[in-house]
Amino acid sequence: MSSLSEMTEIIPGLVIGCAGDVEKMVLKGADVLVPLEYLNGSIWNTKFRGEILYYPIGDEDVLPDDVMRSLVDSICSRLDDGKKVGVFCGSGHGRTGYIAACVLARRGIKDPIGYLQRNYSSKAFETEKQVNEALAYTRSLRAEQINAEGLGEHFFEYYSYRGGDPYIYLSFSEWDDDTAPETVRILNEMGYKVAYDRTILEGRLWSGSRSDAIENCSLFVTIRTPCEWGSHIRDADSSFAELLEKPMVFIEMNMKNAEYLIDDDDFVVGIPSDPDFADKCRKAFKLKGMLPSAVSPDAADGEGRPVRRKLFKPKREWDLGVTYYEHYGDGERAYKHERQRDCNLRTREAFNWRHERLDPPSDEELYRAIGWKIIRFDLFPRSSGHDYFGLNEDDRAFRRRLCSLGGKRVPEISREYKAAQKKIDDYWRDYPYMDEFEYVDSKFDD
Repeated sequence: MSSLSEMTEIIPGLVIGCAGDVEKMVLKGADVLVPLEYLNGSIWNTKFRGEILYYPIGDEDVLPDDVMRSLVDSICSRLDDGKKVGVFCGSGHGRTGYIAACVLARRGIKDPIGYLQRNYSSKAFETEKQVNEALAYTRSLRAEQINAEGLGEHFFEYYSYRGGDPYIYLSFSEWDDDTAPETVRILNEMGYKVAYDRTILEGRLWSGSRSDAIENCSLFVTIRTPCEWGSHIRDADSSFAELLEKPMVFIEMNMKNAEYLIDDDDFVVGIPSDPDFADKCRKAFKLKGMLPSAVSPDAADGEGRPVRRKLFKPKREWDLGVTYYEHYGDGERAYKHERQRDCNLRTREAFNWRHERLDPPSDEELYRAIGWKIIRFDLFPRSSGHDYFGLNEDDRAFRRRLCSLGGKRVPEISREYKAAQKKIDDYWRDYPYMDEFEYVDSKFDD
């Protein structure tokens, strides 16, 4: 898609563009106009007699959350009534893309940011703030849907492979529930055996089946979309694969990054609906030594009976572990070694710096540590302990809040994080031996 914005009916009834496209929108039959910057009085000369919803937004800025939700509700209400709605700002980027993405999310498009970049303009957004707000709204809608329908209501056409033949492990965000099943289907139809894990929607940060599948795969493939930003699950997957030195391929579905990755052999740039998506995957996988299987996973013998699969026997050598600091925001010194914790993500077995066993950390503690990067991933020798299932309702509530509101950039979480980091900065700046060094305060992305 071109980086320039042209007036586009992005979905039936919703027309988006720039301020110069207003007359075209009227000629196209717009019943409602939504100016996000200004609207010239000459609009009446076009014989437009419809409704005007004026919601001014500063350049490169966003609306307060409650105002944005009100506007999205109003637009969707008009669309439900069969009216044509035109949304525009000065250049047709930024503010228009931000509001359009929120409307698309409300209309059921799972990846509205990528959808706009593919079907409208690759520069549909001007600032990271606009992207984050649109993404946070998308996630909040998804969290509401999960709460209403129950966790785990995701259906893949093919089961996750658990045999002993060479296979691909496909990693994706907990929010990529539309692109992931389609990718699994295409790869299976190409003849590849594909393993994946859906338990991320059942409240488990990590599981034994996940460890086994990643450790024994022949190729690790991860889907990258705007929805995976801030996904703790996908971060853990990729870190484990990198530590195990697995061959890796990235399927880049975020079109904003596409132009920089076209000639990179580690990336497949495209989405499942692209005509050449399968050929791109086949080429990239072949360079990593992964070829389609000669026999389909669902092959049958001469009498039509399913062939019995070889049982999967994992090596069981490694678990993914994390090192972090407990209660890192309390007291004068957040990073002193007495607070260091080593935790096996699969079993939640935790030890202090003296290797003494501790109580398992909660999901809330681990999600905060991973989300704020006050942590490092490492390989732990495979534990004989059982998978951890100690999730409680407080952990579930925290995860829903963290995911639905967009993680670290939520104001109240961000303020808490900055206050904790300031204590760390203050401590080390005044540390007796720091005179020999130049201490640089932490930097934050506002």
